[in-house]
Amino acid sequence: MRSNPGMTTEDIIYKLSEGNPGAISVMCSMIQQYDSKGNEVILLLDYLNIYGSDIWIMFVDKYGRDLDKMISALEDKASKLGYFI
Repeated sequence: MRSNPGMTTEDIIYKLSEGNPGAISVMCSMIQQYDSKGNEVILLLDYLNIYGSDIWIMFVDKYGRDLDKMISALEDKASKLGYFI
């Protein structure tokens, strides 16, 4: 995992995005639309080792820019691995 408890939300977003503007946009949208749940989903990305352009590609190509579908899929995958929000 790349995040740690001492990091701010902004630090975590930048670290996980690897500077990719699309990934930054997706994670900021998660926070804007889902408040604290958005923060938890961002930590799921880290837990699942999904970083940088992979975040953007997942959002655009796999889930057709549907944030609800993407978040649901991430939660499902994480729960199968024993991580629950």
